[in-house]
Amino acid sequence: MSLLEMLLWIKIVGTLVAVAGPLLLLPKSLIDRIGGFSASDVALYRLYGMALLVGYGSGIVDVRAAVFPTGVIIMGLVSNGGATLIMLSSGYARKRPLAPVFFGAIAIGLGLAMLMPEAAMR
Repeated sequence: MSLLEMLLWIKIVGTLVAVAGPLLLLPKSLIDRIGGFSASDVALYRLYGMALLVGYGSGIVDVRAAVFPTGVIIMGLVSNGGATLIMLSSGYARKRPLAPVFFGAIAIGLGLAMLMPEAAMR
């Protein structure tokens, strides 16, 4: 398993456990309370969680076919880097300090993969 595939698996499992799973399975009232946000329609967040899993999963398919998943990497940089910046600037990080650390680490790993694609694919 390459370093990039391992990173994508970590992101998929982390997303499944911390984002997609709860958004797909928990009732809206609990999602609002745990997440610290309120949404008028939780279906949008459930769709987002599923889309992330499919997106990162397609990256694994590419890596296994020895194709560097540029689109997935860019998606991950925007998603994880943006999430980190939003959490830090909004004060969310004070409530959930491990969240920006997780998303930031994924963004850094994906950035390094983009800078060193050959090493990431080994």
